[in-house]
Amino acid sequence: MRSHKKRPLSDPGQYAARRGAVAIAPFPRLPPLPLHKQPTWPVYGWSLRDSCRRSRATAAAWLALVCSGELCHWKEKRGGFYQHDTHLPLICSFLDAVRVRLVSGSEQLGRDMLREQGVDPSSLQLAGLKLVRMETGEGEQEIHYDITEHEQAQQCFTVLLYLAPTLSTAVPSLPLAELRETFAAGENRPPPAALARLTRQMFYSARVEAGDAMLFRCDVPHYGVANPDAQTRCVAFMMFSPRGSPTPDTEEQRYPHGVVD
Repeated sequence: MRSHKKRPLSDPGQYAARRGAVAIAPFPRLPPLPLHKQPTWPVYGWSLRDSCRRSRATAAAWLALVCSGELCHWKEKRGGFYQHDTHLPLICSFLDAVRVRLVSGSEQLGRDMLREQGVDPSSLQLAGLKLVRMETGEGEQEIHYDITEHEQAQQCFTVLLYLAPTLSTAVPSLPLAELRETFAAGENRPPPAALARLTRQMFYSARVEAGDAMLFRCDVPHYGVANPDAQTRCVAFMMFSPRGSPTPDTEEQRYPHGVVD
């Protein structure tokens, strides 16, 4: 009796050689994607968005306005950076018209970015649009929230449009649900176990190009890292809040670790 099973070749490569085939090595396992290339919005509450032609053009126009010297009301803020309110009129009528168009265009750009994350922008108002600049080595912030009350923070959103290549704002590498205890109520401080999740080693930052944008809910803790580059860092800061609710004060933040004045 003979078996109908074919006798295996002693060398697995012999069959390929007989048929004129080429043996293929196993496909290598790819390294995991960087965190900002993963779908972070549903779990982490933030998203780092790559630039597009429209965002790059907007960033370039804002940067040209900053470099024009017409912005004369810069105010120094905590961390050694400077901030300018974009709703202040400029002396030069031509550049003021540019400013007005940029405010409108940036607001629409921010709304479209939020819509891509599943947020309904029609329910939101623009609470503030400010320009931020910092020199080399400046801009290191304490970990903070952009809104002081948790219920309101859940309904507000920050959009940062980077006007030049730099390091992004540092955002949590832990899911947002694990950070709820770090947002205390009133004047209370979070418990020590919660604050242990807010060390700088638990945050994530990445290189960005002009026109890239960082979006996050305002209950996401974050901080600006010091500018590591030779050129000035410039960022357009936008905050969106619910229509019909009091406009939040964009000058007030919550610092879970506290700050020294």
